[in-house]
Amino acid sequence: MDVREMAQAHEPKQTKNVTELESLNLQLPIEEKEYTDKEGKTFTVNEVIIDNEAYRVPISVIGQIKAIVEVKPETTEVKVTKSGEGLNTQYQTIPL
Repeated sequence: MDVREMAQAHEPKQTKNVTELESLNLQLPIEEKEYTDKEGKTFTVNEVIIDNEAYRVPISVIGQIKAIVEVKPETTEVKVTKSGEGLNTQYQTIPL
């Protein structure tokens, strides 16, 4: 493969959102990853890895999962949906 072919085949790695999953298994390990934005500022993201793909788990979802597990400790899976975009994004976490 030459440079041209590699460049044409290249897809930048992007973190997906947990809302793209059919369900989230609460037994999955979660990692805190640090990234740098285009202005050089660092920020932290919580991620789970499924089939070599990283899925971002927003801190508001973590809080909702905590509340669910406090009421229903046997919960092992949730579905996360979102509405809105950017700063107006809201998440809803539903126990399965």
